[in-house]
Amino acid sequence: MKKLLLGVVGLALLAVVAIVIFLRRPERTPAAVTLLPASTLALVDVPDFQSCRARLAASPVTRFWQDPAVHACLERQLAASLGSQSGANLTALLTDTTLALPDGEAFLAITRVTTLPALQYTLAAGLDLRGHKLATQASLKVYEYELRKHNPQALVTVKKFRGVTYSIWQPAPGAQLCHTFLGSLLVFTTDEATLCDMISRAAGKAVTPGLTANAGYQTIIQELAQPRDLHAYLNVEQLVTRFGWLLFAAVPNNPFVQQLADLQAWGTGITFGETNITDVGVTTFTKPRPPAPPLQQTTLAAAPADSTLYLAGTPDLAAGYRTLLKFITGYGPRDTAQFVAGAELVLAFAGVQIDKDFLAKLGPEVALIGNWRPGASLPDLALVAEVRDQPDLAGKFRRITGRLNKVFKTTDDVPVADETLHVIHTATGYAAPTFALTDKFFVLALTADYAREIVTQIKTGTTGLSLPAAGNSIANCDLSQFLAGVYSLTGSNTLAQLGQLPEAETIAKYAGTYTATTIATTTASRTTTHSALGKPVTVLVTLIGAIAAAEPWLARLPVTIPGLPTTFSNTPAHHPPTGNQTATSQIPAP
Repeated sequence: MKKLLLGVVGLALLAVVAIVIFLRRPERTPAAVTLLPASTLALVDVPDFQSCRARLAASPVTRFWQDPAVHACLERQLAASLGSQSGANLTALLTDTTLALPDGEAFLAITRVTTLPALQYTLAAGLDLRGHKLATQASLKVYEYELRKHNPQALVTVKKFRGVTYSIWQPAPGAQLCHTFLGSLLVFTTDEATLCDMISRAAGKAVTPGLTANAGYQTIIQELAQPRDLHAYLNVEQLVTRFGWLLFAAVPNNPFVQQLADLQAWGTGITFGETNITDVGVTTFTKPRPPAPPLQQTTLAAAPADSTLYLAGTPDLAAGYRTLLKFITGYGPRDTAQFVAGAELVLAFAGVQIDKDFLAKLGPEVALIGNWRPGASLPDLALVAEVRDQPDLAGKFRRITGRLNKVFKTTDDVPVADETLHVIHTATGYAAPTFALTDKFFVLALTADYAREIVTQIKTGTTGLSLPAAGNSIANCDLSQFLAGVYSLTGSNTLAQLGQLPEAETIAKYAGTYTATTIATTTASRTTTHSALGKPVTVLVTLIGAIAAAEPWLARLPVTIPGLPTTFSNTPAHHPPTGNQTATSQIPAP
């Protein structure tokens, strides 16, 4: 009897163990790329959410957001936009508990967009919850109960497709949110058909190809850095197919819009580090493009060691000029178009075609060099280009300078380091366009003082900057110095939408240096960026500062520009001084 009892107890224990193992067995959880269709328009994917969160927390961009001045600005913005209580609720929503839920992949995608009869789009999102699945299922039931309790008109429907149970929440007519679990992956969609399609893909019974079959997406993924904390993808080809006709109808024959038809896809991969953030951006093309010549960085010889900005590449200046001229003629302001046409006519009388006789002889390397010195109201800028066939170009150059002397009648020739600076005086206290032609470079600067500094640097024969080797182009910017200059222009300006901006020193101390190199092939272009704040935050912070600095001028615009703030503070703005405090003269002293 005892043996029988022990046998029953043993079988019962085995049964309990088997049930526990069955309940805790690892579920087969599909990845986002296997669930989404090949026609997916946009995707943001975090392969390992908790790892990404930990690395982000240790990165300099988090220290920037946590700075008391920056944090206070964000809180003021939330309070102004959402109300104090709503802003507090949103802050509470982003707590450690909420962010701790995803244990694996997290993604957000736009799977479909229609333009007729109205603009509609479908979203799909997923969170791999793993050990939090049961708790999340209970929470969803609570949310469902609250939805029905506070909104009697809301509909909650439970359905089943291919053996998978899913729910549809309809808080209002025409609005719905569908969700289900695929393994431990919680999936949300704004359309029932999209959710059913994802269920079919998870079961291996999809009718249409998935994102893994999209050549553009696969190229993007192969080009992105490994490992990466997150990546984003944009199906440019599909967007042009859906919205291109609107652009072509609005601006037919626009050369810049027509170039969109050659783009296939765009993607970016971001990796967070303790000292900087690496951002790899990739653009693929629908048809091969002529390969860009490699960058030799010869223009570094023209960049002083304290330069704030150095951008170098190998553009086709003549082709770019013709494209810009076509755009200005067709879509630019009438005054600008007439000025350009008049300048072309003036040079034609001198026997010079600006694109064929001058721009085509510049390059292959071209650089934009700048310096925003502490205390200066505006930066110094200069365009420096290599020259081809210098004797022939020198003859054309003399014709151009002679014609400009006759037209402007305020042009002076100033000798500097065995070269001649041609200075065009203006009515402003800052700009005095100055150009010079040496045996190796053509220089065009905004001020005579900066042109003299650049020409002197060239003549010394030393390399001012030291940068890593680049592919086809390179960008290097001392963001601390540059952003300090941008934010110093804001003075006491206050955008109502942003609250009082942090001090320039607060922004600058986190910025560091921004470096980007681009390698272009016939089918793709790959840009690798290293910066302290990361490319998206850098662009955002720079844009905010630029808009705030331009507030006095934007407020005087007679028309509203879509996408730009239109409501400004009543606080009078302090206008920046007109002169460059570090370059007061327009003609260098001999």
